[in-house]
Amino acid sequence: MLKKWRKEGEPKILAEAHKKVLITQHFVSENGEEKDWTLFAGKVKGSSIVLPVTNDGNVVAIKEFKFGSGDIQLELPCGNMNDGENSLDAAERELLEETGYECEKIIPLMPDDNPLWHDTSSAVARLHPFLALGCKKAKEQSLDQGEEIEFKEIPVPEWMTKTENGEISDMKSLAVTLLAKKYLKNI
Repeated sequence: MLKKWRKEGEPKILAEAHKKVLITQHFVSENGEEKDWTLFAGKVKGSSIVLPVTNDGNVVAIKEFKFGSGDIQLELPCGNMNDGENSLDAAERELLEETGYECEKIIPLMPDDNPLWHDTSSAVARLHPFLALGCKKAKEQSLDQGEEIEFKEIPVPEWMTKTENGEISDMKSLAVTLLAKKYLKNI
């Protein structure tokens, strides 16, 4: 029968930069096998991602250069939770900062105590997905220093086509779209 490995000791920090940490953690199995595993961690308790939809049935997507892919990605607003901030507040804040849009209603797409994992084998980062409905432009973008983000409205059917034909390659955005699909059918 498959059993969880237990963590032993504190993680050792190998490298640290940009609110991200590379650690090694010691694990022990039920039968005594030991393994050190290298993981990416964060200095934040998680992040939130939001699929914003306007009353006109448009997804508010963002375009941003991503260092990991080395390319400009079309994706959904997303960002780290600040100290003392819950996942819902982070989703609303990131939506407003990255696009200038506010929403009338926000729906959690996963329970807060069981969010998505960025990568279950090599990262300990958690992602809280939301659907934001009734989005409308409220103010100008308020980007963090060094952020360059463009946003655009894309009709829901066109967004769905982009997720299905590979134009959207960001796994976070694809996962959130899949979770929101039952809500998007009626838009």
